[in-house]
Amino acid sequence: MPDLCRSRREFLKSDGSIMDDNSASDALSKIRGDSPASSDTGKKTKKPLLHHDDHEHTTPQTPRAAGRISRTLLNFWLDSLLGLMFVTLCIVAVVVQFVFPPGIAARDWSLWGMSYGQWCSLQFGMLAVLGLGVVLHVMLHWTWICSVYSKRVLGRSDIPDDGIRTVYGVGILIAFLVCGAIVVGAAQMTIVQPQ
Repeated sequence: MPDLCRSRREFLKSDGSIMDDNSASDALSKIRGDSPASSDTGKKTKKPLLHHDDHEHTTPQTPRAAGRISRTLLNFWLDSLLGLMFVTLCIVAVVVQFVFPPGIAARDWSLWGMSYGQWCSLQFGMLAVLGLGVVLHVMLHWTWICSVYSKRVLGRSDIPDDGIRTVYGVGILIAFLVCGAIVVGAAQMTIVQPQ
């Protein structure tokens, strides 16, 4: 039997040179006992080089534990919730910004049983929930983010292992929280009270 394959497309001749696709298909057809592809009715048909492909290629699915939700379904519901929260937050922000009168003039006004302060609290609460959802979304996609950053941005062929990725993620989260705390602290110290 000839030395057949270095890849799906290359067959070696006995002298070590590489056969073209037609010669390779003919050689494989002789081995299998099929009629060669070139002797068909003038049409060039692509035959599988390594084996007959008369069966389905399926990847075996690992059984999921009872009661566990799939990662895909979790991502779907999280993304749906994030989209709904974003739209609702936009509506509440428009109500706070444009429906109520500006500033202290909105003190005694109410809309649908809620005062201006309650609408502002609702807006902040929704923003906090949306922020937590975004953090969870990034956590679920962290391996992909690290892979894209490592391969496409840095041009490396390997990606960091789980431990290093976790350290990077926690470090970035801490950096964001510290930056936010610095901005809020600076705002707290430099706010000017009315005279």
